[in-house]
This record gives sequence, C-alpha cells and structure tokens, in this order.
Amino acid sequence: MSDTFLYLFPADPLMAKPDWAQLKRGLLERGLIAVPKDGPRLVYSMDELWSDIAHDRGLESDRLARRDGMLEGILAILREKAVVPPYFAVDTAGMSIPQFAEALKQGGSLSPGFVPSFNEELYQGPSFASFCDLSRADSSTVITYIDAGNRMDVHCGDSLQMHPVIPGTGRALEDGLDFLSRWCESPAETWCDPETGRRYGLFDLDWESTLAAGRCMLEFLQPAYLNAPKVAELLQEISGQPWRFAFTHI
Repeated sequence: MSDTFLYLFPADPLMAKPDWAQLKRGLLERGLIAVPKDGPRLVYSMDELWSDIAHDRGLESDRLARRDGMLEGILAILREKAVVPPYFAVDTAGMSIPQFAEALKQGGSLSPGFVPSFNEELYQGPSFASFCDLSRADSSTVITYIDAGNRMDVHCGDSLQMHPVIPGTGRALEDGLDFLSRWCESPAETWCDPETGRRYGLFDLDWESTLAAGRCMLEFLQPAYLNAPKVAELLQEISGQPWRFAFTHI
C-alpha cells in the first residue's frame, strides 16, 4: 500500500521564511489545524542536526559520521574537523538539540543565523472539513509542519524518475535532478536551455505539481479530499506571500 503526501511550501525560496508562530496562529484561528492538548509537539533529530551543521560548515553530510548518535559524538567529530577548537567544552548531558546548537553559536562555531531543523506534529482543526472537497475530511490525515532550518527540504516521491517539461516546448529536461541538486545549494541557480538560450528557475519548469522544495512546508499524509489550492490561498492570506503545492507518492 502506497502513501500519498500533500506538501505546501512558499513559492519564492529567495524570500524570508514565514514566521511559523504567526502562521500557526492564523491557521489555528481559521480552524485548519489544532495543537495537542498537552502542548506543542516539537521533534528534533540527531540525523537532521548533523545535516544542518554539515550544511552550515560545508562538511560532508554522511549521516553515518555521527558515530554513537549522541551530542557528545557529534561534538567529537566537530573537534576532529576543527569546527570547534580543542579547548571548547560543554556538558551535553541532559542538553537539548536547540541548547547544543546555541552553545556552538555562542562559541563562534556556527553561523550567527544557524537554526536547527525540527518538525511539529499537529491535529486537524474544527474547520478542517471546510477545506476539503465535498466537505469530507479523512480522520487518518496526519499533519506536520516541517522547518528545515537553513537547508532546503525536498520531496519528490516516485517522481524522482520524472523529468520536468520546459514550458511551451514539449521537451523534457533530462538533467532535472542535477539541476535540483545545484538549486538546493543556491536557490538563485537557473538552468539555460541550450536550444533557446533562455534561463529558467527551478519552478519555472513544469514538474506537474510533483516536486516540493523549500525551507519550510506543511505536510499532509493521506490528504484525501483536502483542496490544495484552497489551503494555499489561506497560507498566502496569512503569510502575505504566495505558496505552491505538490503531491507525492511513495
């Protein structure tokens, strides 16, 4: 059995990331989402932390390099790679991932704007069904806010084997995934069509709404009847910037 995902993400990756606190407040007020009764459920990951740090410091992002999967193990690797000086000491026992990242920032070992990535688990709000076609909501829909920190989060699902179409030509871009990799490192990256000399940004190409890429996004697992354009309009209304959507299957 395959899983279907709906992702909504800011349309312009060069704009500042929307403020999640403001966005969440607006989504709560409109009833699309609800938070657990016991408070926000923020999920931080050691794997993602290592990827965040590797991206910030230009290191190889091999997740196996974390050794024991503990903060002390990450700190040891950073000492070996001279990211932190040998004398840098911090008691990682009982320390959270955000606290660890802040300690590295205060020690000058990470960029001042570094933020660790996280997910926040959410529930369907009281008005969720009104954003669905036929006003039918699926109780199995799972909602997650994904904040990728300073990195680009990409979701393609089975569309990894697809190639985007060059608008107005009917031709497919054969090296679309190579372009995507370069774009993730520099969102201002463009691709030049050798036949016309015209340059295209990532989302100037037609991915048929199967590619999601951004520093933050809302994920709906098994979205069922959820109306993606309607949710995108709501996100634009709250944040003041346009949003895109993509469906993926795995």
